[in-house]
Amino acid sequence: MELARKTSRATDNMAEFPFPRTEFEKKLPFVKDSVYLYMSYAPFFATSIYFMKDQKTFEKSMLSMRALSEISDMFYHKYPAHFPDGRQVNKNLTRFKPDDLLYRFCYNFDSGNNTFPSQHVNLSILCGLLLQHGSYQRSGKLMLLWSVLISASTLTTKQHFQVDVPAALVLASKVNYRFQAMKKMPTAQKIEQIKKEIFEETDKLLQGLIHGKRGPNLLQHIDPAILDVMRNIQKLNPFNPVYSKVIKNTLGMMGIG
Repeated sequence: MELARKTSRATDNMAEFPFPRTEFEKKLPFVKDSVYLYMSYAPFFATSIYFMKDQKTFEKSMLSMRALSEISDMFYHKYPAHFPDGRQVNKNLTRFKPDDLLYRFCYNFDSGNNTFPSQHVNLSILCGLLLQHGSYQRSGKLMLLWSVLISASTLTTKQHFQVDVPAALVLASKVNYRFQAMKKMPTAQKIEQIKKEIFEETDKLLQGLIHGKRGPNLLQHIDPAILDVMRNIQKLNPFNPVYSKVIKNTLGMMGIG
């Protein structure tokens, strides 16, 4: 935690480091009430765990989520970024309105350097995939829908760069694929090896996005179930239209559209 705080302080005054922001991202409005969706992250996990009815799925889920979190830490240390716009939306917040209180909480709680890839995105997406591929089709689809909306809210709350989202989709897909394929629980040594392999594979794949280029080659590395949900929300979204725009543009970054 001290390393995270030190890195955060060192990067807070850097402009758009290390990622060039997209034009869409620069023009995207700050949507204040999307903080509720962003902060639904906590009940999301409680609901996911409730849906995991068998011990094998639960154990594999806990193991893969821990590995994903630790791989994310590797990225945070290699690419010490900070929140877009220097957390400028923290200005003019009251101490009385519920959404303002939630914003104060999330700004004070999050470390400033944990942007790439978004852990809000990768952990919530992973939960949906674990259910979807763990024989819980209906609940898996529900949680993937919820997780994609959380993913969009990371941009409308101005907590993340746009590149943080597709990066998280790739990482979550890779972790899910590797751990779902396991027939038995791996040793600690094997887990360390898998984490290193996933980090190196994902880092290599994401170099184009990191340098502001479109990444059509990423599609084959993202679970099709995620893309299906994103397309459906884009077309049929009954929520705030801004989420459809975010999803459409993010799909475009990955070569769809």
